[in-house]
Amino acid sequence: MAISKKPAAARHTQERVHEQIARPTAADSKRLNVPVPPDLYRRMKHQSAEEDRSIAEITRELWRRYLAGHDLDE
Repeated sequence: MAISKKPAAARHTQERVHEQIARPTAADSKRLNVPVPPDLYRRMKHQSAEEDRSIAEITRELWRRYLAGHDLDE
């Protein structure tokens, strides 16, 4: 029985994600757990697949954009 390789698209996606995101070590990052309604989660999964990005990647981008518009020293 031969071991099959991942499809090229899947390999490309993984490589791109790893290149774009230098994953911090556990000591350098915090995990965020947020309950979301099932319908919102389905929409998030669908959109992330459409963009070929992870939900985590999109979430980090959204928080960066949100915080860029707010002065944290107020």
